[in-house]
Amino acid sequence: MMIVVAGPPGSGKTTWISEFIAQAPREVLYLAPGTEGVPLDAAYLSCQSDRIQVAMDRDPQDISAQLAQGTPVCIEVGVHLELTQERSNLQTPMHRVAVVPEGLQDTEWHAWADRVVVGNPQSTPIANVEIWRAMLTGQVVDPPSLDVFWYELVEGAYGEVKRAKGIFNQPDGSVFYFDFLFGRGESEISQLHEARRLAGRPEFVSGIEAIGVGLNTTAIAQTLQECCLSDTAIAHYQDQLAAMEA
Repeated sequence: MMIVVAGPPGSGKTTWISEFIAQAPREVLYLAPGTEGVPLDAAYLSCQSDRIQVAMDRDPQDISAQLAQGTPVCIEVGVHLELTQERSNLQTPMHRVAVVPEGLQDTEWHAWADRVVVGNPQSTPIANVEIWRAMLTGQVVDPPSLDVFWYELVEGAYGEVKRAKGIFNQPDGSVFYFDFLFGRGESEISQLHEARRLAGRPEFVSGIEAIGVGLNTTAIAQTLQECCLSDTAIAHYQDQLAAMEA
């Protein structure tokens, strides 16, 4: 079984996939084409469930073999891809699921989908928006600086941000997920279920994605870089934590 999920930014595609994985009869193979450089959704879903395999660079023949063995395959279609680009070299039937806000009708997603699911009440139109991503794996952020940066980002200091999400490694070894959707209110911030790393730089995937209009990506990147800690600062934090926990 192959499920292809699409919809506007912030409509709830990843949430729907998380629920699908929880209800699937066996482990699910997950693909998000075009996000290999900053695989935020894959990292997030991996923390939500141990019943997911992330297939970033998986050989299509291998995926076909797993499909033949009954492994469900779920493909998340980001807004950077055309719906008609259909993702794969796999010769297998696809069930297309569109996750759209309530009240949205007669869109390309409706015409494309086999099934339409009502998602978040707010989402972002894709016309004329920019998508900016940055990988931060190995970086550790200063929490107060991150809070200021994120507030500035979602409040329009770097352009009109409609959707933003990020995974950030903290000095205490924890990992946090930040999620903003214009019109929903406050950003949702949660700690991911990932083992703390208290020696050297973290290996867990971290990064950021912003979708909006008139984004000053140079300023975003520079300010975010200023939030990242040096090796000396990271070692200082880790030494302090080790002493406290000894």
